[in-house]
Amino acid sequence: MMLACDVRGRIGAPLTYNGNASFPLLMHMSKSQLLRQTVTETAMHIRQHIGIVTPRFVRHVMDFMASEASMQRLIAMFHPDRAFFSASIVSGFPMFGLSNFGFGKPAHIDIPAYLTPGFSIWMPTRKAEQPICVNLALTDRIFALVEKDAEFRQFVEIAL
Repeated sequence: MMLACDVRGRIGAPLTYNGNASFPLLMHMSKSQLLRQTVTETAMHIRQHIGIVTPRFVRHVMDFMASEASMQRLIAMFHPDRAFFSASIVSGFPMFGLSNFGFGKPAHIDIPAYLTPGFSIWMPTRKAEQPICVNLALTDRIFALVEKDAEFRQFVEIAL
């Protein structure tokens, strides 16, 4: 089972930080084991695993991930038999018209560049008639193939 653990208070983010800081936490438990437990036992099991996520642990994992050239190898460790594709769709989010999240209007909103081939982010546009902007992470080999695809290039403008 994978849990998303909120680590905003564990990484020393400034009070003005406004965003998610969720940390994936794996909890190994079989389906039959989960079904045999009471809700209280399951809650205690989850609490034990969340307790592992200390500020030091989060920093250690972040340093390890930052040292990796690509997230593909790390993801493959968890899913060795599957291809990886992930998408974060923020196209309906009013990124250009944000007002107040409690700390005033954000000065800057950033969509980070991902090192994971196959990851895409669908960006909002200012006007409905504008083209869709997609941030897509590709390996050099796949990017070379995409650049040569005439049909793809007919509909897509590639910006580096």
